[in-house]
Formats: sequence, structure tokens, C-alpha cells
Amino acid sequence: HEQGNFNWSSGLYDAIDRDDRVNSCLNTRELAVTGLPFDFIPAENQTDTTRAFKSLKDNWTILFAQEAQRQVIRTVAIMGFCVCTINGWRDGHPYLEPWHPRWITYNNLTGGFEAEANWEDKKGRAVTGKIPVTPGDGTWVVFKSRFNRPWMGGSIRVLPQLIVYRQSNMIDWGRHGKRHGNAPVVVESNDIRSAKVEDYRRLADSLQELVGDSVIMLPNGAKASFLELKRDAYKIFQSFGPEFLDQCIAIALLGQNLTTSSSGITGGLGSNISTTQSKVRQDYMESDVAVLSISHRQICWPYYMY
Repeated sequence: HEQGNFNWSSGLYDAIDRDDRVNSCLNTRELAVTGLPFDFIPAENQTDTTRAFKSLKDNWTILFAQEAQRQVIRTVAIMGFCVCTINGWRDGHPYLEPWHPRWITYNNLTGGFEAEANWEDKKGRAVTGKIPVTPGDGTWVVFKSRFNRPWMGGSIRVLPQLIVYRQSNMIDWGRHGKRHGNAPVVVESNDIRSAKVEDYRRLADSLQELVGDSVIMLPNGAKASFLELKRDAYKIFQSFGPEFLDQCIAIALLGQNLTTSSSGITGGLGSNISTTQSKVRQDYMESDVAVLSISHRQICWPYYMY
């Protein structure tokens, strides 16, 4: 990924979105932008811009549909860039279509993106290969999180290891909860010789059913007791548990961990935390708005003005 080859990272791009925490944070980031009020403001000299203003306002929902906006924000947040094509020129209703990053590579020799595509040559034969992505040629649009090497700004460089920890630790969290909720049972007997083998078999069966039944039959001379775990045994799971990893994922995608850090806090302190965390998230939202507006203004709007 860091060398401009997105073959493996594009596979992770789809996989990490299956995590409930990542999916929720990405939805929050998308809706924070697409939920903002939007309108067109005509220029002071309306004589030269009347046609462009009307055309943009009438066709905006087709040119840059909200679904495409959300896909761009999502892809830029994870991969650091999003390559799109402008389709529909022949029909008179152009629209942006984001490409999946698996079809995109970066050519360090030419200093630009390339897309793997299928097309027909002059003889009508199907051809598969890589074509250069040239923003501004009427076909390609590139949304970037930063000017140079935008893929280095993608959260794909951070999220995979957090998700691996989160998914693998679910087994430990389940075992931990079961161990504390069902303490081990220790059976002792002072008269082993008097007990028969069948008695111990029945005892073993009873112990296995103890999870759902609080009564078991013991052989003569045997007694059962619960082995309580240490009181601080939970701390290792708490320090590296779901809340900790959820905070890390929220910080990576939203720049804050508001939903966990201010949980249960009310009054002045809680308000200060909420205000501070919202300011951090405001920076991310403004950045996403800039990614959409700058690329769209520089590449798409001129076609409606001329």
C-alpha cells in the first residue's frame, strides 16, 4: 500500500467494513457531511453565470448524488483517495461513479494513478489493460486526502491491527465472562475406595450439567466447593478490552472517542468534554467537505460553465 500498490489493501478495504464499530464510525463521518445544508449562491454578475447556475442547481442530484458523496468520503477515509469517472456525457446527464480501489494503482514513473479497465480497440476487439488517470480530461476525477502520496493518509494503515485485536479478543472476553459467571467447581472425597466407578461417571455428568442446574448428586463422602477467582483478574481484560479498542477505532476515524470518554459524565465537566471532542470532529468534517468541494469545483463545474 505504501508503495502505491493497493491490491492487498483494497481487499482489507472491504473486510474491515464488516466490523460493527468501523461501520458505525464511517457512517457517522459520511452523514456529518451529507447532512449539512447545501445550496447554490449565484454570482454578483448573473449575466455570465445564469445558465451555469441553473444547470448546476437542476442537475446537482444527478451529477454528484448523495450516494456517490458518501462513497467518496468512505473511500477517502480508509484509502486516502478515491478515483471516479464522469459518465453520461452522451445522454446529457453526466454523473460521478466511484471506482473500487482494487482497480487502481499508482505509477511512480509517471507520477499518476492508473486504472485497470476493459475497452474496445478500433477493430471492435475487447482489450484489458491499464490506462492513465488524468483528472480534468472530462473522464476522470480524483479525490485526495492530501496533495502528495494521498494513500498515506488513509486509515487502512491503522485499522487492520485494531480490528484483529478486537475480533480475536472476543474469544477471550467470552471465556472471561463465562469463567467469572460460572466459577470452577472442586470436588473432594475422603473415602475414594468406597465409591464406585459408576458413581464418578455420574458425578462427571452432573458437573457438566451444572451450568444449567444448581443441584447435583455427590457420591458418599464427597463434597463440592466453588473456586473463586481473584478479584483483580478482570483488570487485564478491562485495560485491553472492547472499550479500549473502540476508543482507538473512533480516534482513527473520527478524531475523538466521545461516546466512551464522556459516558456517564454530566454537568460542567461533561459539557466541556463534549465541546472539546466536537471541535476535534469539526476538523475532520471540514476536511471532508474540502475534499469534495475542491475536487468537484476544479474539475466538474467548468463543464457546466462553458
